[in-house]
Amino acid sequence: LCLQVLAMVMSACAPKATQAPTQPPAKEEPTQPPAEEPTEEAGPPVEITYYYPGTPQADLEVVQEAMNEILKKKINATIKLVQIDWGAYNDKMNLMFAGGEPCDIVFTAPWINNYFQLVNNESLLALDELLPKYAPELWADIKPEFWDATRVNGKIYAVPNQQIWVKPWGFAARKDMAEKYNFNWEAVTKWEDLEPFLADLVANEPTIIPWVGPPGFRHEIYGWDPIDDGIGGAYISVIGTDAISPDLKAFNVLKTPEFKNFTEIMYRWYQAGYLPKEEDPDAVASWKAGKYVLWSHLIDPRAWEWEKRTKGYEFIGKPLTDPVIMTTASVIATLNAVCASSKNPDVAVKYLNLINTDKELYNLFNYGIEGKHWVWADKEKDLIAPPEGKDWSETGYYPDTLWMYGSNFLAYYTSAPDAENKLWDQIKALNNSSTPSQALGFTFDRSNVQTEIANVNAAATEFCDPLLRGTLDPATNLQTCIDKVDAAGIDKIIEEMQRQLDAFKAAKK
Repeated sequence: LCLQVLAMVMSACAPKATQAPTQPPAKEEPTQPPAEEPTEEAGPPVEITYYYPGTPQADLEVVQEAMNEILKKKINATIKLVQIDWGAYNDKMNLMFAGGEPCDIVFTAPWINNYFQLVNNESLLALDELLPKYAPELWADIKPEFWDATRVNGKIYAVPNQQIWVKPWGFAARKDMAEKYNFNWEAVTKWEDLEPFLADLVANEPTIIPWVGPPGFRHEIYGWDPIDDGIGGAYISVIGTDAISPDLKAFNVLKTPEFKNFTEIMYRWYQAGYLPKEEDPDAVASWKAGKYVLWSHLIDPRAWEWEKRTKGYEFIGKPLTDPVIMTTASVIATLNAVCASSKNPDVAVKYLNLINTDKELYNLFNYGIEGKHWVWADKEKDLIAPPEGKDWSETGYYPDTLWMYGSNFLAYYTSAPDAENKLWDQIKALNNSSTPSQALGFTFDRSNVQTEIANVNAAATEFCDPLLRGTLDPATNLQTCIDKVDAAGIDKIIEEMQRQLDAFKAAKK
């Protein structure tokens, strides 16, 4: 899933315990045939809008025109792409929905343009009846349990983008430095095992800061499901449940030995100079200048080639997550939804069907126009490259957000090793071999505890996040973090979550 710049925020959260449908419709044959190409009698094309965040692209309108040629032929529609800068997206979406402005499709997630808040505000349209009718191929392509992960109060309000749906959190290090200091990275099973290598770097590489930023406390490393990791600060979700245990008991993560130990590690690392003293405004440039050695994020088959291209080095590393767990949060990390104000929801759903099943349309949106923005390097292997003499950043169109628009598994490859190794097949296999959380399909309804969540988030951000950046000594500050979050109302949130988990568990029997 993901851009490095979003590494610390690319997580998911969730509302209400719901019962899975007794008849999993995605296993059935589609009840409707694929939409036929429109005839002349169909009338003029219907325009729909798509609001999404992204870095401005010079040739966006050119790509939009090319997409519309396909859409007019297949569903008698055109699309208006409304791309909004990342930093402004939340505010602009809030204003749009508050003002009741019409829209058709929006990008949403628990971490941006919050999915559950939009549902609670009745800003999104339930898709349960529309999907089988107007998106039969898409409906059949996603397993019932994954559709269930998107449900709020029993209804589906968004389409999950098919990509990596597990979170194998771990570490990666520059291969050149690992070899220079004989770092036995394969033997690492916990954060403490990295410390001899970190010490070597600080002692012998005065121009280097070992880590690009603090790794964050990741539930899945400990076999936990965060349930709603929008409850907490930027570096910590404060509630969890054992993903393997059928008991489904919610607990306060801040009071666990694992959290205490992690804060002690972070403080030790910060004092030793393993972590940066301040946030880097241009980490990509700093990587290419050789400033950093290690990073922590999802360590999966996508990582190596992409990170090599963006950071300029080969990397080694491994997940610290065993087993790899499939959670609701990982399935709903990125979504596309239909606005409740849409005047043409049937056409919007037809578009979502195409962008998730039509390879030409999907890759046009992702990479632009063949011959202008990319060329074939090996058509048989679905491998493309920028036009001769250009870098991807110079083509005029390269949003580089495969995980945003539809099914990642339709994407052409931009790396020869990825194409050779059939990366998307590896990702599918990783998804399919994962261990489903006992809470998969459960979503937490926040409506009864929204005030407490806001207070807990504020307290965790102020008093707990600094512990995870290593800037405060847990010996004297951990209890303050716990006390402040307690006072903000975490026990009431846990009580409400447990009530819903119990109902979810009972409905599964």
